[in-house]
Amino acid sequence: CKVTAQLLTSVTIYTVHKGVYSQSVNLALRGTSSQSSTYNELGAAENAIDGSSSANYMSKHCSHTAQDAPPWWRLDLTKVYNVQRVKVTNREDCCSERINGAEIRIGEGDARKAIDGYLNNDAAGDQCAKTKEEPDPWWKLDLNSDHKILSIAVTSRGECCDAPIKGAEIRVGNSNTSWKENPVCGTISSMDPGQTVSFYCNGMVGRFVYIVIPDDTRSLSLCEVQVFGVPTDKPIVNLALRGTSSQSSTYNHLGAAKNAIDGSRSTNYMSKHCSHTAQDAPPWWRLDLTKVYNVTRVKVTNRGDCCSERIDGAEIRIGLSPEHGGTKNPKCAKITSLGLGEEEEYICGMVGQYVTVTIPDRPEYLTLCEVKVYGEEVIGNYTGTSSTYDYLGAAENAIDGSRSTNYMSGHCTHTAQDAPPWWRLDLTKVYNVTRVKVTNRGDCCSERIDGAEIRIGSSPEHGGIKNPNLYIRPGNASDKLTHFLENVIPLVLTYRVRCVR
Repeated sequence: CKVTAQLLTSVTIYTVHKGVYSQSVNLALRGTSSQSSTYNELGAAENAIDGSSSANYMSKHCSHTAQDAPPWWRLDLTKVYNVQRVKVTNREDCCSERINGAEIRIGEGDARKAIDGYLNNDAAGDQCAKTKEEPDPWWKLDLNSDHKILSIAVTSRGECCDAPIKGAEIRVGNSNTSWKENPVCGTISSMDPGQTVSFYCNGMVGRFVYIVIPDDTRSLSLCEVQVFGVPTDKPIVNLALRGTSSQSSTYNHLGAAKNAIDGSRSTNYMSKHCSHTAQDAPPWWRLDLTKVYNVTRVKVTNRGDCCSERIDGAEIRIGLSPEHGGTKNPKCAKITSLGLGEEEEYICGMVGQYVTVTIPDRPEYLTLCEVKVYGEEVIGNYTGTSSTYDYLGAAENAIDGSRSTNYMSGHCTHTAQDAPPWWRLDLTKVYNVTRVKVTNRGDCCSERIDGAEIRIGSSPEHGGIKNPNLYIRPGNASDKLTHFLENVIPLVLTYRVRCVR
């Protein structure tokens, strides 16, 4: 597969619309454009249809992708046209050979057939969406605004085989440019021909729904996709503006921790709108949201006047512990790199009160010119785990009221193979806990819970595992374990249960 970058200086389109000849009107000016990626701020997709005759890339009138495999640029004419001719202008300041071999493709875009309301699952009947055979084939639905997604139903093609959909991932999030940045709702392990299967997303919030077959070169076929959810009626609020910040140290009077949440768009450190630590090992910056939130996404803006590489390898961590600057809380994302003044969004979907940016493993300066945090306040009891094995094993599944003990039903929690693994419940108020009931997994692996400890106390630190130990379960675990606590413990804020898969 040839890997190259694509650059267009101008695209002009002349057409017939509904059989009426259009006199030399450039319809590209009426459309909207997009591309596989954007090389830098000079190369936006819309530059190729801005009407300018400039062919110098530095003039900001040309589009430019990264070195994609394959690169593409797309124009949506917003209506169906009989396209008579297309004019393309190449870059003139260098690199003219890069466009060699480029293809112009025109069509109606059958992606819409997957949401046409027809459950006809015969691909030959022209009611199914289908990609060409390509690496990581994907289909995307734009809901136009954030929605809380409850479930997604997918219908496979009916005349044969599950190969065009087997292994596909359903992802929900706010990234319009990269499906990899959106969290996974479900994975299609297999489907019978013509079958409709529902995947429960448990209120994941996002604007875009992707269905993608990752790490494979195949054709993706979808005969119908149904998305069930509700619009998020609350305005999107930057929670960072409500919080308080601190950091491992302060480089000088210009770099206070609070500067990273002052709402300013300035990325020049000398403007006094960026935070800055000394060369700590490790440096950290922490935001206290003052309440517990389900943090859906975090935006980080890098310094714009120099030293962009200093943030390389930084981690975003979210959790309930303020200790060590929050650097021991679960990791949301790793910042591989950011350009000068660049802002990047990271999808989290994690519960916590503290949001930390830290650079592990090396002494470094940490400079942040803005941190934005978005999410919803957690009302009532909330849970957390040392980690989450996959999308089926969310911490809240252990308190959803379901009696199902089959992990595949999506009603059990599941950590990774941690040392130690833990599951924690915060009751939000102080209670005298008289008894705790624990239900073990029923489909396999009952022995994994052997030796688990139930701990109750007032400390949320380290997942609550340092609280007093009320009971140690020996070996010989049964499917249902009921523990009556002989001692009533006053001043109890939380109870902790070690939970393994």
